[in-house]
Amino acid sequence: MNDLEETLRSTLGHAAERAPRRLGALATQVEARHRQRRRRTQAALAAAAVAVLAGGTTFVLTGPGPAAPTLGNPRATVSAEVATAAPADRALPEPVEKVWPQAVHKLPARLPGGSRFQPVAFIDDRTVLVETQASFEKADALFAYDLETHEARRLADVPTPEGTVLFASDFTIGDGHIVWWTANKEGVAQLWSVPVTGGQAKLVAERKATVPTEERDNDAALDPPAVANGRITFSFRSGGVFRVSLDGGTTEPVPDAERLHVLKGPWIGPGGWYGPDDGVRFGEIRNVETGETRTAVTRPGERDVRCGVTSCMGLRAGGREAFVRLRDGSGERKLPGGFTFHRLPARDRFHTALAGDANARGMALHDLATGTAADLGIRMGKDNSVASPQPALDERLMAYPVGDEIVVLDLSKIP
Repeated sequence: MNDLEETLRSTLGHAAERAPRRLGALATQVEARHRQRRRRTQAALAAAAVAVLAGGTTFVLTGPGPAAPTLGNPRATVSAEVATAAPADRALPEPVEKVWPQAVHKLPARLPGGSRFQPVAFIDDRTVLVETQASFEKADALFAYDLETHEARRLADVPTPEGTVLFASDFTIGDGHIVWWTANKEGVAQLWSVPVTGGQAKLVAERKATVPTEERDNDAALDPPAVANGRITFSFRSGGVFRVSLDGGTTEPVPDAERLHVLKGPWIGPGGWYGPDDGVRFGEIRNVETGETRTAVTRPGERDVRCGVTSCMGLRAGGREAFVRLRDGSGERKLPGGFTFHRLPARDRFHTALAGDANARGMALHDLATGTAADLGIRMGKDNSVASPQPALDERLMAYPVGDEIVVLDLSKIP
């Protein structure tokens, strides 16, 4: 039994005792497990929840059906949907190492000391930030991993204060620092940082959630933070945007952002990735530095539309057709393989989706800019489950296990 299979067995075996109190109305068609948005508790569901690397998702396809709404618990486990008009019906493309050899790194599955690890983000062209875990989903240390020598240098220990209910999440690099968050049972979010060169983790700030959620332990869950110009901009998954200096101090609310969320960098907007899907997510966004606003074009008959800074994706024709286009409505194209996860194509280009035919099915990475696709080497299991790796928060790194190796892709190296 390999590490992935061991994780699956462990996850399913302990899911029931760690299930959140209320899941909401969850359709049984697809249940996706996003490791980039990790959480402490897990749902005991018919669809498998599997931990995979660098934002990977495992979902189980059981046939067409209604959309799966977002789970009540905002932590990590999110619903996903497959556009049923986009089946995998063509042979798998060429392997990724042949299509984009300059972007592929293959690493041993363990650090030199024997620890399992998870790639998080690129520090520079040859160095990746990785985390190790003391137990399932409980990060205990950060390392700088050299892709050429496979050596790992310990950067910092990751504290878990007493009373923590949401472990260290959303490691983000910016302004020469690594920033992440935890949350405690009192509903207080804690922001941490350490220099990217290494040192002792520092508690930068604490903030109590102002909008309660249906899951008490998740009141203080945050969206991924943004780090720039010496400040951290962060938002609660229940809404509310705040800023604080990297040096510490008082957290200050962003004006007119009581129910908004951090999208990326200085951009904020309504909806977020984890709340009720009752409208266009980030359809209207605002730059907190300049005050610039942008409004996305939407059309009748569209649903589940979600937008980034420059593009949007969604569904039409009753959920049978997935599309992606620029915010101004131009450049629309069909999403190959369908709409299978809640995140937009990385760098407005890269989209992972099921591919293949009756002979072999697995995950492919599609470059929407050129129409090129590559086989990631991940195959669908006999139970119709498949691990779907997604780009990390930096939209540059994608990592996933294949056999006894971890494959790391540098999306910035794909011309």
